[in-house]
Amino acid sequence: NPKTDFVKRKAFCFTKQTRYAMIYSKKETILKISSKGVRPLLKNGGNNMINKLVEKIKKTGAPIVVGLDPMLNYIPEHILNKAYAEYGETLEGAAEAVWQFNKEIVDNTCDLIPAVKPQIAMYEQFGVEGVTAYQKTVDYCKEKGLVVIGDVKRGDIGSTSEAYAVGHLGRVQVGANRIPAFNEDFATVNPYLGSDGIKPFLKVCKEEHKGIFVLVKTSNPSSGEFQDR
Repeated sequence: NPKTDFVKRKAFCFTKQTRYAMIYSKKETILKISSKGVRPLLKNGGNNMINKLVEKIKKTGAPIVVGLDPMLNYIPEHILNKAYAEYGETLEGAAEAVWQFNKEIVDNTCDLIPAVKPQIAMYEQFGVEGVTAYQKTVDYCKEKGLVVIGDVKRGDIGSTSEAYAVGHLGRVQVGANRIPAFNEDFATVNPYLGSDGIKPFLKVCKEEHKGIFVLVKTSNPSSGEFQDR
């Protein structure tokens, strides 16, 4: 089955990148993902994003995510050529190619998988146009019923962390309106600065019934320089 084979090639479990991760959501519900499987540490119930993700994993029988980490040398030539013909070999042309490639991936996998994980840096390299492609990708995946894990790895403190949390998972106050921006379902968070960098995300998660993955241990060769000390 070409669609199934595609998923096998392109989908990755979080345990490929981390030894384990914690997910926090409404009422600080926590799920542990490890090589031994998925297991809740606290069960608070409620209609939260953790439950939605687990249910979609059960429904699809696929505890995987498709990583939407576009690079131009991965995009088929016919998609690139069409984008360049319309917008030229520009940042806008590159972003259009990325968006069209993502759309095709999602169309061919959305009935087989529970979630996607777009890596925001791969879009930011194309500037404003790339960020627009990221937003279009997030919106389209949610339209298709997929859980969206924004791989943004934010990590800061104070008002900066609050702004990251609101921008990715919450609603920003604009006059009398509270408006969602990127509006992912989950975000990845770097805890290097401690709980001061995590608490603003937890606050937004409780308000919006969203969740976070907290980076704990990574698999890159030099990770032990800090993580194992």
